[in-house]
Amino acid sequence: MLIITIIGLPLGLWLLNRLPQLMTLKPVQTQTRVTVVDGKVVYRETSLPPHPFLLRALYFILVGWWFSAVWLILAWLLTGLSLGLGLPLAFWMFDRVPAITTLARY
Repeated sequence: MLIITIIGLPLGLWLLNRLPQLMTLKPVQTQTRVTVVDGKVVYRETSLPPHPFLLRALYFILVGWWFSAVWLILAWLLTGLSLGLGLPLAFWMFDRVPAITTLARY
């Protein structure tokens, strides 16, 4: 409805661009670095560095595989709970599975 009107167009486009974040409740995870190069301020956004491989492998062997199975079963059960609360929470849980399984950063 907002995109149809000229006054609501900016807000409608803003909401459309953030729709995946609204549905999955996934925060944007980036690092912002501000540096001064030759008198100019430079903004640089990068993704978060991954955890060390050995830590991730050990976590997966000891915790990740069974905890992610429990996590996925709970998310699946939430999809049937209600469309109002259960479905958005289930989308959020499905989106977090890589982090639950192997401590992946995304």
